[in-house]
Amino acid sequence: MQKKHAYLIMAHNKFDMLCHLLTLLDDERNDIYLHIDLKAQNIPYDEIKKSVEKSSLTFIKRINTVWGDYTLVECEMELLKAAVSNGNYGYLHLISGLDLPVKSQDEIHNFFDNNKGKEFLDIEVEENDRHTRARCRYYWLFQHYNGRHTKNSVLRLLEGLNVRIQRTFKVNRIPEQIEVKKGTEWFSITGDLAKYIVSYEDVIKKHFKYTFCADEVFLQTIVYNSDFKSNLYKPQDNEPASRRLIDWNRGNPYVFRIEDIDMINNSNCLFARKFDNEVDTDIINEIDKMVKKG
Repeated sequence: MQKKHAYLIMAHNKFDMLCHLLTLLDDERNDIYLHIDLKAQNIPYDEIKKSVEKSSLTFIKRINTVWGDYTLVECEMELLKAAVSNGNYGYLHLISGLDLPVKSQDEIHNFFDNNKGKEFLDIEVEENDRHTRARCRYYWLFQHYNGRHTKNSVLRLLEGLNVRIQRTFKVNRIPEQIEVKKGTEWFSITGDLAKYIVSYEDVIKKHFKYTFCADEVFLQTIVYNSDFKSNLYKPQDNEPASRRLIDWNRGNPYVFRIEDIDMINNSNCLFARKFDNEVDTDIINEIDKMVKKG
């Protein structure tokens, strides 16, 4: 008997997009765990619930997440713990509320059945470079207040001074034998790896609590330094190992438009981000047809 999949969704706005995403994930073979950022207001709970008929939908305790901050890791851990405690899943997929699947659920389930036991997460290829390691070795004390759009020059100055002092005194929070790796936070991992990560919650907090952009390094580093390293999926077709289509060249990330439909359709990726119905509804409608056609 095939095991169910769990979708772990991090959403903070654009609830029309979230509802559309949920309709495309709604399947008897899936359970859905949803986190809505604590800052979000006017949440259409009734519409969200109506978007799901075949899957179970579980709302996770809301956290005030901040870009680059450990609160993102806390959010991921809450989603993982909820899923692990509730079922024995074949795969767990972390996606955002602005993602869409670009393959049908039959295609997605078949892909993971054919690659059973593999772990799908992006790990950048550089070998333990000093910039990646600096994310973990120092205490980044002001990152909660220094988000992507923060203009507070005083806080940025304090963080810079804080790091320089630690560099002078050769602070190193992470053991030298640990190889630090980074990549995008989105993943598809086995139930076994999910249980392993949850069991390491205290270790994760100890080593990554004050890490810069910990959501981009904690999972990659733990997996790379564990027996699960041998299970990492190695794509043969130049596609991302996570099977997520994300364009960082044209945006941060780029919002896909209708002119990108052939690229998306010809990709071997299973999910793409990001989309915005206020930017282009045509691309969303085309993907809807494409996915439902299967």
